[in-house]
Amino acid sequence: CTIVDNSARISLETQLAAREAELRRVTDAVPMLISYVDRDHIYRFANATYRDWFGVDPKSMIGRHVRDMIGEAAYNDRHQSIDRGLSGEAFTSETDMPHGDGSVRRLEVRYVPHVEPDGSIPGVHILGIDVQERYLREAALKISNARFRTAMDAVHGILWTNSADGRMQGEQ
Repeated sequence: CTIVDNSARISLETQLAAREAELRRVTDAVPMLISYVDRDHIYRFANATYRDWFGVDPKSMIGRHVRDMIGEAAYNDRHQSIDRGLSGEAFTSETDMPHGDGSVRRLEVRYVPHVEPDGSIPGVHILGIDVQERYLREAALKISNARFRTAMDAVHGILWTNSADGRMQGEQ
């Protein structure tokens, strides 16, 4: 009976290792930060995009505190969000996050609680999407709209038409 139990355990471990390898292949192929953080804010999983973003081998992150990986300031900004995810709330927020190239980039962060069948939440999946380009476009649009609004407010109530040679006709 012990030989059968050991064979079943080894087979289960082999299957689990194969699933984990497949998960890593898939998450490493996605151009977004994907991690899993436990209740103590310790990384238990991080995909290859962390290498691109922070310049850190994701395998070296496992077992380390989030603060040690993203820095004190970024952690102070994010730790309450991690706790919200650990409380069972799935949500999305945006933040500025230091990048390995020395810049700070806008990141959309999704928190997805890992809820066990018994209702416990041992950790949270954290998904980060670089939205810097969208953020810059939206900021430029706001500035443009504000300039337009200022111009329209300046000519409040004044309408006119121009002739073909550019002279103003029929002021109202």
